[in-house]
Amino acid sequence: MVGRGECGFTLIELLVVISMISILAAMGVVQYRNSVQRTRETTLRHDLFQMRDVIDQYYADKGKYP
Repeated sequence: MVGRGECGFTLIELLVVISMISILAAMGVVQYRNSVQRTRETTLRHDLFQMRDVIDQYYADKGKYP
């Protein structure tokens, strides 16, 4: 027969585990949002570079800016 103190987890143990999981999940969400922001900035930088290149090509062809 199992003794009275060995039935399962205590409330403090459960709270500690839930707290740790919450902290790790919050860190994961922050990392995900940062990576999405960096991806958007990189895409924007690339698009702006291409737009500038096309405008320069237009100027070279027509002699004026659009």
